[in-house]
Amino acid sequence: MKKIRQIQVAIFDGTKLFPEIRLITDDLQVYYDIIGCHTIDITTFNGLDVVCDDEGLLKDSTQMTASYISGANSLQRLTSGLFGTLVFTRHNDEGELTSLNSIDIENLVTRFPRGSYYNSSGEERFILLSYEG
Repeated sequence: MKKIRQIQVAIFDGTKLFPEIRLITDDLQVYYDIIGCHTIDITTFNGLDVVCDDEGLLKDSTQMTASYISGANSLQRLTSGLFGTLVFTRHNDEGELTSLNSIDIENLVTRFPRGSYYNSSGEERFILLSYEG
């Protein structure tokens, strides 16, 4: 029988400037429910693990919530992005998802660069940014 674990995560959906910090059960169905999807992917963003909708770009390409930017100053350009609701977490040596620590949360709230844009419905959306060399 699988042990039920609770982990602290940050949930960012682009509708608010800052992510929501929440204690959740580490269970696949919980991620599906939070993100609103049926298939997930786990990637990294600014050194943290991110659980996201594997088909986010296919569902709604106007809801970008995180983006990688490359280039210097005036030559910067978006190189790729993550779409839809994102769940930020960490992992241990065994590959299990684990809680964010207080430094991770502080970085998400105060240090991650962010921007905003207006989607096709005229709603302001917020986006987390990561700068690449």
